[in-house]
Amino acid sequence: MMDSPKTDIFRKTDSLSTDLRSEISSVKEIETL
Repeated sequence: MMDSPKTDIFRKTDSLSTDLRSEISSVKEIETL
């Protein structure tokens, strides 16, 4: 299967949401301190 621009966008948003999740979890860790 060839990579379409759509799958590329999905891949980018997926990595973005993963970055957001890790940032949120680190913020929660700071709040509990």
